[in-house]
Amino acid sequence: TVLTDLLNRCFTAHPAMARFAIPFLLEKLNDQDTETQDQSLNTIVLCSKTFGHQALSPHFDLIWQTFKKRMLTAIHSAQIAQASHGLTQIAQALCNNPDHLN
Repeated sequence: TVLTDLLNRCFTAHPAMARFAIPFLLEKLNDQDTETQDQSLNTIVLCSKTFGHQALSPHFDLIWQTFKKRMLTAIHSAQIAQASHGLTQIAQALCNNPDHLN
């Protein structure tokens, strides 16, 4: 949607936004609404592609803990698959963006 696209632009406007955006989005993964969860996951992946390693590194532990908890407490296999896929996408985004490794 247009609103989602505009919010994603705000979240990814500058790497300094990572310190606010990532914890907020990780919290939204616990929302009861599956659409909110999906949008949050997609935005976290987008942030990882945009910000790179340096901006995300302070949040690695929180990202890992949130996704791990999500996989271990999931009721449906789709939730496990979604969290696993999200972690894979984040790792790929960070590995495929060598400019941000410094």
